Amino acid sequence: MEKIDLTQTYTDFINVIRHIFLNEPLIDLSNKDRVKELLTFCHNHDLFNMVYSEIKSSLPYTKEELSSLEKKSSSILFKSIAQQDEIMTIDELFTQNQIAHCFLKGSILKNLYPLPEYREMSDIDILIKKEDFDKAEKLLLEELGYWSESHFGSHHQTYMKKPVYNIELHYELVDDDVPQYLYYKDFIEKLNKSNNNPYLLSMTDNDYFIFFIYHAYHHFETSGIGLRFITDLYVLLNNKKDDLDFHYIKKELDKLSILEFYQNSLKVMNNIFNSFPLDETLIEFRNTIITSGTYGSFSIRVKNSINNKKTSRAKYLFSRLFPPKEKMKTMYPTLKKKPFLLPFYYMSRPFKLIKVWKIAKEEIKASKIINENEKK
Repeated sequence: MEKIDLTQTYTDFINVIRHIFLNEPLIDLSNKDRVKELLTFCHNHDLFNMVYSEIKSSLPYTKEELSSLEKKSSSILFKSIAQQDEIMTIDELFTQNQIAHCFLKGSILKNLYPLPEYREMSDIDILIKKEDFDKAEKLLLEELGYWSESHFGSHHQTYMKKPVYNIELHYELVDDDVPQYLYYKDFIEKLNKSNNNPYLLSMTDNDYFIFFIYHAYHHFETSGIGLRFITDLYVLLNNKKDDLDFHYIKKELDKLSILEFYQNSLKVMNNIFNSFPLDETLIEFRNTIITSGTYGSFSIRVKNSINNKKTSRAKYLFSRLFPPKEKMKTMYPTLKKKPFLLPFYYMSRPFKLIKVWKIAKEEIKASKIINENEKK
């Protein structure tokens, strides 16, 4: 993330967010450096388009200076429209081929924002039944022109298509090595069918909200999560508060061991929108979110992993290259049926490192910084 004055920029961000959602007066935007820092900050949290669209008429820029910002905003708008069109295409294709499917996460949330393009979305998440996976994959590859981007993991696989399409095809909602797996195992069987289309499934509002909190918690615990989660939470609560059973929600969040995370997130949301005071623990929680960016960072991921496992940098890096057997089964589900292939998968890991060397270098660098800081 680009170095910016987080104290001032975060204050400006709060003002603009309150202007958008609460219609409070907008700050003076005549200082170009502060505006640049604000928009950079919002870009890092996937909130650029919403903020820029709401303040651009107040910016102290000439038409020429606005040109690059307009291009960025237009590209986000294009991606949003393209994704929505692709969702309709996939819905129609899967329905025609009798594949039960449920669109997840951002594809639902987008429609609750003042404008869909305000809620930026990196990929289209779809839940299907395990027995339909091969058929669904074939349709994506052969009918819609996707290619397989990653082919390991116990709950989803990723597909890409130019210019902006990224699909995660889920056959489970969560990996089988997380404590919440049994809660979400075969969750598709609990979903509601659309009145107009028996193959289009959806969660209840309560279950969608619970999974929304779980997904955020998972990101927070691994590599961090940014302020878009907080605006999502605000938008979701304001649109669905009369439809949500909070007694049920809190009971289920407690079952999942994420009730405290939800309550802390709620307090941070109220701090942003209603100046709710925060104690030191909550300030630290909020600051982690502020500095994370939308999907966190390598440094947070590495730090959390090292701290949670109470391990050394060397052991951490070794475990990333050669994960424990149970983790390998999660990453490569074939091993559950054919465990004798484990040595061959281990031998392939260094070659995978070459393929993702750019990412690996960032992780190695982050672990080195954390290791040096621990020694101080």
